[in-house]
Amino acid sequence: MSDITTRKRNAGRAIPMAITLFVLCMVLYVQGTGAGADKAGILKLSVIDAVTGKPTPARIELLDQQGKAWIASDAVPVGGGMGNKKATLEQALAKTTRNIIDPDTGIHYFYSAGASQVELPAGKYKMRVFKGTEFHVPVREINVAAGQTVDLELKLTRWVDMPAQGWYSAESHMHIPRFSKEINPFISKWMQAEDLHVANLLEYGGPGGMGSSPQFAHGPDGLYQEGDYLLASGQENPRTKTLGHAIILGARTPIHMPETYFVYQSFWQEAMRQNALSGVAHGNSGGGFAVDLPDGLLSFIEVLQQNRGLYDGWYLMLNSGFRLAPVAGTDYSCERHNSTALNALPGRERFFVRVDGPLTYASWLDGLRRGRTFVTNGPVLEFMLAGKGIGAEVALKEAGSLAVQASVRFDPARDKVERLEIIENGKVLRTFTALEKPGEIRCQLNYQAEEPSWLAVRASGTKPVTSFRGKKDLLPSLAHSGAIYVTLENAPPLKAQRRAKLAAGEWLKRLEMLEQRVKEPSANELKRNEKDRLALLKRIEAAKKYFLDVGR
Repeated sequence: MSDITTRKRNAGRAIPMAITLFVLCMVLYVQGTGAGADKAGILKLSVIDAVTGKPTPARIELLDQQGKAWIASDAVPVGGGMGNKKATLEQALAKTTRNIIDPDTGIHYFYSAGASQVELPAGKYKMRVFKGTEFHVPVREINVAAGQTVDLELKLTRWVDMPAQGWYSAESHMHIPRFSKEINPFISKWMQAEDLHVANLLEYGGPGGMGSSPQFAHGPDGLYQEGDYLLASGQENPRTKTLGHAIILGARTPIHMPETYFVYQSFWQEAMRQNALSGVAHGNSGGGFAVDLPDGLLSFIEVLQQNRGLYDGWYLMLNSGFRLAPVAGTDYSCERHNSTALNALPGRERFFVRVDGPLTYASWLDGLRRGRTFVTNGPVLEFMLAGKGIGAEVALKEAGSLAVQASVRFDPARDKVERLEIIENGKVLRTFTALEKPGEIRCQLNYQAEEPSWLAVRASGTKPVTSFRGKKDLLPSLAHSGAIYVTLENAPPLKAQRRAKLAAGEWLKRLEMLEQRVKEPSANELKRNEKDRLALLKRIEAAKKYFLDVGR
């Protein structure tokens, strides 16, 4: 037999042998890596509240060694696009997501209702679990072997318990549509995962009407409560470029005044009739709200949003004698991060309200009405003046010394608060920087009350942001209390105080700028509404007269 013939015969035998080996290798490969195969493992996660011993919703970060995020198939569906009034539950949920991106860190998360299951390739993983600002953030390293089921029970512990002290966290400003009651349990689990006890979901609109981010009901019918967690309908309306955006909380029915839309006073009066509260969105302190301040119908102002403290305009309001409580909110899902499509995580900016007795929406609104609030993106504040708390009034018959007690507490793993300041009438009275112990700055001093005034405390520092991917950044760590007011029986009235006169001069400047804009209707949104333009000019003139009188 020739060498050529032998080689052909060997080659003929080699081909089926190669095919056999290839098929065998593929079978082994599929067995090792395919769906449900030995190479896959399963993580079963239970998140437990260490105090109650019960499962609790949380936000989960789960990364492999390459920094890839893994998302549970049973993650809570979330998002700002949950359908409209005509959507079915299935249609609404189809517009949600289970992959959440933190705009401040770029980290991918998912929300767990308290129990989650994730199918993972064999390997090592790192996990962090978040629940609002009051819980420690546990870190775990997990090894998943091929074919293994890892059962992990993780107990969340607190570094501070605000509800135990009567303080409940809240968001003033979120746009999450609710087309029917069916969507409530999903949104509630989401808010519980961020530990937001009161979530105000705002329907919004403009002169043509409301309907964006629709709520299926307002008033008592729009409330949903699971334990100490509440969902409530509200509105961001009226809402114009000329005057600014406003928020109404607690109205029994939606409030819309198309015939007098640019006269916000009509909204405030109807809100008061419904026992609701009206406030200023986005820290707006321009001439638009100076028009309405003299009526005394505004109760709150957003002063913390988009990682910024918006305090100056609020200080002007307080110095003018208008007692507005500070609130905070993210404007989810309208706020964007650095012009990208990423929404702030709900509750990144939040505020706390002191509530007497059990938490209900009525008791919560009462605490807000009384000014018992502080805003924060992490640290918590305590503030007492002459034994009275935030929002109170200390009435004196004559000048005297008052004891001040204040503190800021924070989780050193997430905040580095550098200073605690006592604010008197918008100016820093004293600054304290010494740590009483890790995560705490305290102060005591005597305050000499010589005239009617207001005091508050604020804290600031940095918030180191580090992900497992190595991304590092610095964000501000911020908190500010509501005011405590000092009145003096025989002192000159507030209008006679120098700070009130200075504030009046500033309001007049803003009103005059507004007046100029309104008088040129071709360049603004009043160009087709002469009736509203004339009514608003009349309102501006009345406000100018008020502040001229104060400034004399």
